[in-house]
Amino acid sequence: MQPKDVFPDFFYETYEGSVFTNNSFKNKFLLVFFLVHIASKKDQNRLLLFQDLIDDLYRLKPFTKGLLQCIAVSSDTVSAMKRNHSDLFNVFPILSCPDKKLFKEVNSLSTFSFFSIKASEPKRNTFLLRPDRSIVWFWDNDKIPPIDHLIDLLPTTNTF
Repeated sequence: MQPKDVFPDFFYETYEGSVFTNNSFKNKFLLVFFLVHIASKKDQNRLLLFQDLIDDLYRLKPFTKGLLQCIAVSSDTVSAMKRNHSDLFNVFPILSCPDKKLFKEVNSLSTFSFFSIKASEPKRNTFLLRPDRSIVWFWDNDKIPPIDHLIDLLPTTNTF
């Protein structure tokens, strides 16, 4: 199932207590990637991979620094993120979405049964959004955008 064409409004808190909304990133493209649990090795590795991607992008195309913002969204609560604090949290804003509403709205919620108990967790998807929150591209399940593909999807200047 594909996500909607427009990313929904959001209003979430980070572990530091900062509140981010879709209006926090006016006039910027937004690379949004989902995490399941911030303490998992898989998600910590995902944060490192995105850090490398963004560092390489900014090095290769310096104008993208003012054009693109990267954020992570986790299903963890703010208190869980505080308990599992890591230096990786300082790389990107990591937003807490424990109600999983955002994941559900963009068809990125996986439901499964575990010992006859139904549970759900976000899929590790990534979205590239225009400043108007329209979805430019969508990468499914754990895929990190290839840098050349990301460069091709962004405008060539910071005027759009």
